[in-house]
Amino acid sequence: MNNPIVSVVVITYNQENYIAQTLDSILEQKCNFPFEIIIGEDCSTDRTMDLCLDYQRKYPNIIKVLDNNVNLGLLKNYHRTIMACKGKYIAGCAGDDYWIDDYKLQNQVDFLDANQDYGLVYTSYIEFINNKSKYKKREYSNMPTGDAYEAFLLNSFINGATVCFRAELYHHFIFKFQLQLKNWKMEDRPFWLFISSKTKIHYLNNETAVYRKHDNSITSFKSLEQEIEFIKSSYDVRFYFIENVRAVSDEFKIQLYKKYYKKLLNYYFQSMNQKNSKETFALLKDISSQSIGDYLKYFGSMNYINNYIVKFIIKLILLIGK
Repeated sequence: MNNPIVSVVVITYNQENYIAQTLDSILEQKCNFPFEIIIGEDCSTDRTMDLCLDYQRKYPNIIKVLDNNVNLGLLKNYHRTIMACKGKYIAGCAGDDYWIDDYKLQNQVDFLDANQDYGLVYTSYIEFINNKSKYKKREYSNMPTGDAYEAFLLNSFINGATVCFRAELYHHFIFKFQLQLKNWKMEDRPFWLFISSKTKIHYLNNETAVYRKHDNSITSFKSLEQEIEFIKSSYDVRFYFIENVRAVSDEFKIQLYKKYYKKLLNYYFQSMNQKNSKETFALLKDISSQSIGDYLKYFGSMNYINNYIVKFIIKLILLIGK
């Protein structure tokens, strides 16, 4: 295929049980334009690659499988897959998720074609809890649209399987950052923030994808320590953007830091409740690196801090006494 309008990026690793459903759901798209599917297969140890190659043989004009001899990891695999895309627009679907709206691409491309000041379109989605074989509907109200930079700094509301964006924005992103992703743990949040800092984004109010939640999902953490590191990395991204890409007001910065410190403290007490001394003291070291002035600045009152200090002393005594 020479001139696809949309390139659909599928990142996959050890997903032999799901990849066929993912690819079938994309192939079922009804569009008045050509699209391609670029599969970033990251040296799986199961049958994922064999299945992907089967689909490539069956749909040689649509599907291209990128192979490699070593496991690249999420960030490098994501980058090399997007760089192989030829489309004006790029959509994504992880190898364990799938689409449920046959007109997803058509509706998103129609919007982007008609609104040049928007860089990305996203939709709502449904969660599937794998170990319970249960679908979970999400509540959607007042979803950010237009200038959504500050909204996205505060909360994560975009699922990668629902987006479609202008390919040129990713190339601008890579040129600016030169892939120096600061050891961030995620491939999408820095890019979504970059897009929202430069252009408008739009929410289409319909469910287009199913996000499969299972033990091997990226956001299914094996330990509290892993979850803490992911959250800290998520906030590293946000702080980097407000200092280096697009500034925010001092009032908003205080709001963001306040949310971050509250999360750290809540994780700290959670680790104490689990009697996990390794994670507890790792968190204590991290929190103690912040000055008391920072806490006072972002929490706003000594009474708030005193409440946490009392809890800390009590729980530390209980932990040491075990």
